Formats: sequence, C-alpha cells, structure tokens
Amino acid sequence: MKRLALGSVIVVALAVPLRAQDPAPSQPPQGGTVFRSGASLVALNVTVTDGKRLVPGLAQSDFAVYEDGVLQHLQFFESHEVPIDLILLIDTSASMADKMEVVHDAAIGFLKSLRDADRGAVVTFGDNVNITQALSSDRGALEQAVRKAQPHGSTALNNALYVAMKQFARAAQQAGEIRRQAIAVLSDGEDTSSVIGFDDVLAMARKSGINIYTICL
Repeated sequence: MKRLALGSVIVVALAVPLRAQDPAPSQPPQGGTVFRSGASLVALNVTVTDGKRLVPGLAQSDFAVYEDGVLQHLQFFESHEVPIDLILLIDTSASMADKMEVVHDAAIGFLKSLRDADRGAVVTFGDNVNITQALSSDRGALEQAVRKAQPHGSTALNNALYVAMKQFARAAQQAGEIRRQAIAVLSDGEDTSSVIGFDDVLAMARKSGINIYTICL
C-alpha cells in the first residue's frame, strides 16, 4: 500500500481591511465618529507535487496568493512537515460483506503510517453514519474501532462525507492548531441512499479544506 504524502508548506497571508485608522480613544469625542479596524492572519496549508512526488526546496517567492483577484501580502512562510488528522471512512454496506477482511487490513495499514504527532479517527457508514472512534493517537483504540466495522444496509456515501467533514473541520477550528486533515474513503461502489447531494459534499469540501482520497475496492 502506498503511504500518504504528508509534507506541507505553511503560507500565512495578512488580510488587511480596506479602511485602516489609528487606534481610537476609549471614549469618542463630542459629536465625533470613531472608526475601528483590525487585521487577521489566514494560514494556508499547501502541498505541492509534480503529479507523482512532493516538490522540495520551495521559497516564499514561489507563491502568490490572491483573494477575489487581489494579490495578498505573505507575512510568514514556513516549509515543514505538519501533523495530520487522518479520518478513515469505511463503507460497511451489505455489498462489502466479502471484502471486510481486506478493508480491515487496508485501514490498519493506513493507521500504521501515522507518525507520533498524527491522529486518526474511524467513521463507518451504511444506512447510517457512525463515528466509531474520535480523533486519537491511541493506535490500539483505532485498530479496535476498525475491527468492529461489519457490513449491513445500503451505501450513504455522500451523507458520510458531509458529516465527517463538518464534524472534524469544526473540531480543528476550535482547537486552533495548524494540522492537515485528510479523509481516506474505503468503498466498493456508488452512493445508493444519501439525502445529501454531491454538490453539497463538494461545497463542504471546498469550505473545510479537507483532502479526500477515494480508494475503490
């Protein structure tokens, strides 16, 4: 099994409001108007490949960041490996009955590729979506969650992707850490029972910034 490439480049863009004023006094002058402004840093987690392998040796001058067609100022630049949260999305629909042993071995193989600072999570889906193991560095607990995955029901793939992205993207935002997030989907077929459409899944993927790797069995 091929291991996921985990190298990353961290680019931080400085977003500055259009109208910036000097800090205002705590109390506005009589009849005056107070303008307040601020600036925010936006971290962009970027992986650069040539289609087959990671591209090393990149510098800040190799990047340009635009927002709505406007070039943004790059305040900080750093290239290094970033901890990853790997969410295993395991298809447990009835059609997987003869493939579960392969799925278990493949999923555990992915977990063994994680480094000390990385975390894993296990989500199973058939008719319903179940987070069987939340993000954890406990390899034993993750493997146990994988082994519990058993086949039943239909394939709600879109539902599972949407729930996983929404759940784990929210957790990352609340933690405030800079981590990569990726979903590895192990499935044998197409969606058959989701109430969420593919366009909704695509929009959530773009919003969350989570990479999705589909592995067809």
